[in-house]
Amino acid sequence: MTKSLLLKSLPAFCLVVASAPLSVLASAASEVEMELAQAHNIVQSYRELRDSCANGNYDKRRECVRALSSASEEYRSAKNAIAKHEQKNNTKIASY
Repeated sequence: MTKSLLLKSLPAFCLVVASAPLSVLASAASEVEMELAQAHNIVQSYRELRDSCANGNYDKRRECVRALSSASEEYRSAKNAIAKHEQKNNTKIASY
């Protein structure tokens, strides 16, 4: 009886085992896509902040430049992540 139960469940077990690497790959791909989307958001936010620095009085511009300065490392990292992705995939997503 146990042998027949094992033989009946073997195809389902094989299907689960065979599909497991695919789900890991899909999860890794979606993680890369999320990181790439986050990098694009960082670049876009930095650019918007940089554009807004021209507005306002002297004190507001100085405050804006300080914010740019503190965000510049994250901006550079995001640009590098986008460039690495483009180089790895031999694609050009956008001009960042």
